[in-house]
Amino acid sequence: MEGIKLVRFLVLGAMIASWCYYALGVLRAWGSEVFGVPGSIHELFDFEAGPVPLPGLLIAFGLLVSLAMLASLALAYWSIWKILQAGPQQAFNHLGRRLNHLGIGLVGFWLFWNVLTGVFQAVLAQYATAATAAEYGWDPLDLDIVFPIIGSSVFLIGRMMDRAWKAEEENSQFL
Repeated sequence: MEGIKLVRFLVLGAMIASWCYYALGVLRAWGSEVFGVPGSIHELFDFEAGPVPLPGLLIAFGLLVSLAMLASLALAYWSIWKILQAGPQQAFNHLGRRLNHLGIGLVGFWLFWNVLTGVFQAVLAQYATAATAAEYGWDPLDLDIVFPIIGSSVFLIGRMMDRAWKAEEENSQFL
């Protein structure tokens, strides 16, 4: 039993550390850009800032997508924590709902990450120096593709567990 507690503690620590790392990095870059240090976002994507500053609407869009990405990751992490915290005694309906949230969080994280590193980065390349804009490349089927694959699968498993719980409830009413 002590081994399980240790694993839970390590998983929680890793989730908190990674989420804080991503959140601080994203918020530092966007906060610097918003509050008057132009070029911070360019550094985030390894571009050299061009002579033209980023438009406010583009900054707002990027910040919104970044916050949605962090919220999706937080939802996935929270779901993992609730599953680990409840342990094997949790009901099908609770586990199914948590798996649904985990799947949504993983797919959302992948989606917003690809909007940020694909769409936003392509627009950002227009505001970078010509040398670094030429280095831009985006591959939505990169290693990150595991997030929507696992997320969709976990979501569907959660839906099946929810249906199993409903069937169990119906059967228990007949007995």
